[in-house]
Amino acid sequence: MDPAISSVDPSQDHRTIPGELVLMKVYLDLAMQAWVNPRNDQEAALNNVRKIAGIAVRCMENHGAPPRMVPRDP
Repeated sequence: MDPAISSVDPSQDHRTIPGELVLMKVYLDLAMQAWVNPRNDQEAALNNVRKIAGIAVRCMENHGAPPRMVPRDP
C-alpha cells in the first residue's frame, strides 16, 4: 500500500467536508508523484484523477453544492 494512503487514519469518518478535502489532496499528491516519476506513469496519474473526481462528486451528493452562477451576456 502506498505510504500516503496508509497514513490516512481509517478510524476517521472521511465523509465530512474536511475529510473529503484531505482525501482529494492525498490522491492529488499521488497523481502528481505518478506523473513526475521517471516513467511518467500517465495511467496511474489518471487513475488517481478518477478517484479525486469520485470523491468530489460524493462530497457534493452528501453536502450539496452552491448553485452555479451563470454569467449574463453583456
